Amino acid sequence: MSDQAAAREQLRLIRESARRARRLALGLSNGDRHHLLAHAQDLERQALELERKMATEEGLPPQAVTQVQAQQQQQQETEPPLDPDDGKPNR
Repeated sequence: MSDQAAAREQLRLIRESARRARRLALGLSNGDRHHLLAHAQDLERQALELERKMATEEGLPPQAVTQVQAQQQQQQETEPPLDPDDGKPNR
């Protein structure tokens, strides 16, 4: 696996972990929810730093990174919430 492919996989895994943390936080008490949401934000920051590093190495302008992030955020917002009983999307 190339360095670029490994970095993309790492980025995907970080973002997936952040999404999971946000979903799990929905079923927790306020204190635990706050802690898990803070962790999700930290993961998103790590993903952002990695994405910027990758863009710099690829020679992409910073604007391209921002556009990708906006698309990913929109995708996350349109994902249906998961049912806490079976873990499948609510429809």
